[in-house]
Amino acid sequence: MKKIFYLSLSVFLIVSCNRPLRLLEKGKDKKALEASLNRLKRGKVKEDHLYVLEESFQRITERDAQAISEMRNAGQPKLWIPIRKKALKIAARQMKVKAVIQRLHSKGYFPKLNFYPANDLIDEATDNIALYYYAQALEYIPSARRGDKKSARQAHVQLLNCRDYRPEFRDAIELEKEMRQLGTTNILLKPLFLEPKHRASEQLFNAFFKRTNFPKYDKWEVVYLEKPTETRIDYRAEIYFDDLYNSGYWMSTSSCTNTESVLVGCETEKQWCPKDSTYIEVTVPVYEDVTVSVTTHEQQMDTSLKLYCDIFDANTNDWVDGFDMSSRYWWRNEYSEVSGDREALSGSCPDEGGCWQSPPYAITLWASAASGMSKRFYKKLKKRVF
Repeated sequence: MKKIFYLSLSVFLIVSCNRPLRLLEKGKDKKALEASLNRLKRGKVKEDHLYVLEESFQRITERDAQAISEMRNAGQPKLWIPIRKKALKIAARQMKVKAVIQRLHSKGYFPKLNFYPANDLIDEATDNIALYYYAQALEYIPSARRGDKKSARQAHVQLLNCRDYRPEFRDAIELEKEMRQLGTTNILLKPLFLEPKHRASEQLFNAFFKRTNFPKYDKWEVVYLEKPTETRIDYRAEIYFDDLYNSGYWMSTSSCTNTESVLVGCETEKQWCPKDSTYIEVTVPVYEDVTVSVTTHEQQMDTSLKLYCDIFDANTNDWVDGFDMSSRYWWRNEYSEVSGDREALSGSCPDEGGCWQSPPYAITLWASAASGMSKRFYKKLKKRVF
């Protein structure tokens, strides 16, 4: 009984604390409004719930109106962003209230509520935010048109922000396209085929470019393999492979031998049984020592190469920057030859399996090394010209 009493008391206290009027008296206007709306959605309409609805709604609306007025009077264009957010919250709250009011009207109750013109404010704020970002973009455009790519990118970001609010604001679409073009760095790759390795260079470049689709787009950077007809190139990157290393084919060999006792069967023998004072027949296991020899061969071939890159200003032909990078590719194959009884194989003398393989050509390994360095190359190139 005590448990039931305390449980009932707890429920009573919780319900009492969540009563709309009690919340209003504590100054918790938003919770009071929410609680009154929940009560008025269904069931019998009570006067105190209507009172809380009117009073809490009025208080919240007045506070929001005051906050909006203060931000307006501050005269800072960027404050239209929080003004719009507040207007959206007001509109959402008023929609919830209007849904409950329809039910109250059907029951003959007409609460006195002053609605804030939130939708008009949203439209006004949206226009002013678009104007704010547009004005920010205009500050960067003069230097962007003088060739400053960073300014063009900044202007582009602000124009995107502008069009998030008003997609067709003034000439923002045209300016956005212009800033995208002015802010993009266009790079032309020029592979160099060095003699007497011309044929090898061709295979290496084929492997290097295999996974790349040109033009290669990466945010504000476009890399071309062939010179475009209508796009102005900013930089020319001359690249070539050199310092090709080949260790040659070689093989190492190791051997091991292991002996194990293995069960080969059972036999019957007579053993004296003191308890019975007689001989009895007992089955005992029979073990035999077996030996295995394993010769393990490891075929190996190491290769490496370097890629060199020199970056030039496409308009002046002046050298701007350069870098080089290395890549290594090694080939391994391991196989074992087993003689003797395989039952004697163990962790200390294992069979690696496999079989002998014909060593690859050095150019095949160099091509694999070249293919594996393309992603790193574009990252390095971007750091040099971005």
